[in-house]
Amino acid sequence: MPVVQHITSRCGLCLALVYGGSVVVLAHDAPPAEYRAIVERNAFGLQPIQPELPGQNMPAKDLPQLKLTGLYAQGERTRIFFTKEERGRPVEYHSAWKGETVGGVEFCEANTAAGSVRVRVEDTDLFLSFSGQKAAEVAEEKFVDDHARAHEIRLLKEQEREAAEANAAAAAAK
Repeated sequence: MPVVQHITSRCGLCLALVYGGSVVVLAHDAPPAEYRAIVERNAFGLQPIQPELPGQNMPAKDLPQLKLTGLYAQGERTRIFFTKEERGRPVEYHSAWKGETVGGVEFCEANTAAGSVRVRVEDTDLFLSFSGQKAAEVAEEKFVDDHARAHEIRLLKEQEREAAEANAAAAAAK
């Protein structure tokens, strides 16, 4: 019959299981505070070394706040009007034509029907609309969802067209 005994030592709480002359010791996961620095420093190489990724310790970019205030389209030419607000600076009012860079903001593309534009600030794509600013990843997810939905609709229309052609061919054969 196994014997279970709780042991408290300098290393913390341990659980010893004695069974048939064998001793199994299960240690508590968290080391006490005075030994935590040794564990974190990994002085004995007991924990796998985490590879440092490039840019991992770099601070997050402090991008300016942009607000779309106007969108003007005439034929192929599109112009945006926006405000740029940076910490500790007064609000700046700008306008830019498609492809133009003004105040460090490059105007890349516009969707006049949706009232949204894509701009690039410090190599970061942002999507602006009259409801606010979104990071490119959020807007890209919406784009992918919209694209997938459009693809499904196109496939359904293609299937309907093929079915109509098959029915027309069958009716012509009779």
